[in-house]
Amino acid sequence: MAIIHEYTPVSPSLARVTLTMDPARAEQEFQSVSASLNNAASPVRGSFRKLDGDTFIGYVAATRAVRPLDGEKPGAGFRVMAANIYMDEGDKSLWEVKNGAGGSYMTRRGQEDMSSLLETARVSPTGSVPRLSRVLSAAVNTHDFVAFVRAGRVGADVDYGFCVERTDAHALVVSTFDKQVVKVPNTLVVSTMSVPKADMPKIPRATVEAAMRRKNLEQAASRTDPVLSPVDYYKLAYEYAPEYVDKIMKQISEMGY
Repeated sequence: MAIIHEYTPVSPSLARVTLTMDPARAEQEFQSVSASLNNAASPVRGSFRKLDGDTFIGYVAATRAVRPLDGEKPGAGFRVMAANIYMDEGDKSLWEVKNGAGGSYMTRRGQEDMSSLLETARVSPTGSVPRLSRVLSAAVNTHDFVAFVRAGRVGADVDYGFCVERTDAHALVVSTFDKQVVKVPNTLVVSTMSVPKADMPKIPRATVEAAMRRKNLEQAASRTDPVLSPVDYYKLAYEYAPEYVDKIMKQISEMGY
């Protein structure tokens, strides 16, 4: 069974953790982690990297449980606590009634801060288990391909993209998912991979000029050698050479669990 040893909160709903597990049984091991956290939080798949032996470092995110409703209010077993807030009298958890396009539903409240969950579930590291305080975040260089954790409205996922700018504290990454520039703190970097410039796809001039015209950059497009900004280049590369991007994503994703 996987065991959490140490954790560092990154946000109220996300934490960086070390754990020991059998990588050959990663799916079952991650399920055991979720169970130890009362299924109120779970490992972010793809965010774990091996440190030493059977010790891994990665991320755990809070999950917001959702229950459908047949009507506008829950039935027996729930007590009204406030407007649209109910308590499950079975486990004393609090639930909020919300309305969506598909009708009314309930979401669990009070699970955003995972510190108490992690503190209860963790087992202090012993022997040769690497200490979290000694693990450095992966260094990001401009134009590196980066795997990083991106929190959503519910839970978190691993996203990917090329770094176009960096500081000592964060990197600006053009996401392959939505082609937006994401500010990624060093604490959320999972891994990086250097991509030789010669391997980058050569985008035909006509395609570059068309992209510039779409952004009303006619003057720039009329230059002898039109040049896209790094952000625009990577956005265009994602569209022009998706098979190349998929290959890079596959290579970096295979480093993790």
